[in-house]
Amino acid sequence: MFRILRGMSAFGRRVLGHGQCASRDAELLRLAELSPHLLADIGFRKDEHGTNDAHQVWRKGHIVLEVPAPE
Repeated sequence: MFRILRGMSAFGRRVLGHGQCASRDAELLRLAELSPHLLADIGFRKDEHGTNDAHQVWRKGHIVLEVPAPE
């Protein structure tokens, strides 16, 4: 799992602090890339302190998603 997450971070996206189900993590990342505004509908909150021009950070409990910021 660590190698998968490390590899994904090279593409600018990752799930931190989750790792319980690789397919679920992949689906969360896919949702975040396609429609990040929908993350709020499933309980994620945008971390304004962690978000910058390069990437957005979304949190739900111990799950943290980092995805490239929309252009």
